[in-house]
Amino acid sequence: MAPVKKQKSDRSKTFLKEWREHRGMTLEEAAEKIDLHYTTLMRIERGAVPYNQDFLERAAIVYACDITDFLDNSPKAWNAPKLVYDALKDATPEKQRAALEIVSAFLKAG
Repeated sequence: MAPVKKQKSDRSKTFLKEWREHRGMTLEEAAEKIDLHYTTLMRIERGAVPYNQDFLERAAIVYACDITDFLDNSPKAWNAPKLVYDALKDATPEKQRAALEIVSAFLKAG
């Protein structure tokens, strides 16, 4: 009987490498900031070893994104609402209100 090739689980499909590259980091730089060996990070990116919640939380801080981005959002994909959110999340409440007024006026005019 021929051996059955083990299929990768959906859990191994992430955008970890894309986010690291988007932030302009090498494996070594990112691994040092995440506090693990670069070969471990490489294996996690390839799906060869599993990741855990602690890793995702540390990586999200280093890559300046949300944990869900690793699973759902390629940094190369155009996601206008996410881009607007990212641009405004650290703005003052006054600037956030002003931006909302501008966007609302733009949408009403369209």
